[in-house]
Amino acid sequence: MDNNIKRLAVIGTGSAGVLALSHFLTYLPKDWEIYSIYDPNTPRVGIGESTNPSFVSSLDTSIDFHVLRDLKEINGSIKYATVFKNWRKEHFYHPLLGGSNAIHFNTHKLFDFVAEKFRIKYKNKFKSYYSKKIFDGRILKQGNAAIFFEPISATSLWLYDQINRMFMDYLLGANLRNSEDIEPTIENVNSQFINIANQVEELICYYYHGGSIYDTPFWNNTVRLTNDRLKRSENLERMKKSFEIHNENGTPVNAGQWCFTAPGLMKIDKNFNYYYFTEKE
Repeated sequence: MDNNIKRLAVIGTGSAGVLALSHFLTYLPKDWEIYSIYDPNTPRVGIGESTNPSFVSSLDTSIDFHVLRDLKEINGSIKYATVFKNWRKEHFYHPLLGGSNAIHFNTHKLFDFVAEKFRIKYKNKFKSYYSKKIFDGRILKQGNAAIFFEPISATSLWLYDQINRMFMDYLLGANLRNSEDIEPTIENVNSQFINIANQVEELICYYYHGGSIYDTPFWNNTVRLTNDRLKRSENLERMKKSFEIHNENGTPVNAGQWCFTAPGLMKIDKNFNYYYFTEKE
C-alpha cells in the first residue's frame, strides 16, 4: 500500500453524495483516492428532485453532462425558475440562484447514471489489486478488502468462497484446500490466497487476450497486456499439458481445474475460438 496516497470516502448516493463525488473527483489531485460507500439494500428516497444551476454546472464539469443529450437518462426536465403560488395575490416567478437554468430529475436514476459516467471517465484509474496478506491470525480480510478484480463471470466471488473455505480449514485444524501437504498455518493461508488470486487474474487475461470484434485503443492495449501476462502463465501451461494428456486418453473432463473445472474450461475455450484445450470441429 502506498503510504503517500490520501483516501477520502463519500458515504451515500443521494444528490449530496453525487455532488460530493463530482466535486472531489474533479478537483482533488492525483495523490487522492476517492471511494463511494453505500448500502445497495437501503432504498433511496423516491422523489422528483429539484436543483439549482450550480448542480448542473458540477455535473457538466465532472462528467460532461449535457442537458439535451443526457436529461432523458435521469427522467429529467429543465427548470427555468421557481414559481411562488398563493404567497401573494398574484403568482410570480423567481429567478434561480446563480442565474441560468437548472433541472428536475428522478432520484432513483441519478446515481446509477453518474456512476456509470465516472466508470467510463476513470476506467484506467480503478486499479485491480489483491492483498499480500489477508490473515494475521486474528483478522481475516474478505471482499474488496482482500481483492478487487474485473468482475467477469463473477470470478472474484469464487475467490471469496475459497477464502472462506481456507479460513474454516484453519479454524478446524484441517489441511488447507483438501491437500495433504498444506498445513493450516497463517503463512499457508496467505500464500494459498496469493496462489488462487494469481489463478483468477490469469483466467481474466485468458478471457481478454483474444480481443473482441472492436478495433479500439482499449482493446488493442488490453490484448497486448493480457498476451504478455499469459506468456508467463504457469496456470495456462499446466492446463495445456494436462488437457494434452487427457485428450489422448479420451478423458478431457478429468484434466483438472483452473478456477473452472475442465468441462467449463472446454466450453470457454471453444466459444472464444482459442482451442488450447479443445480441437476445432
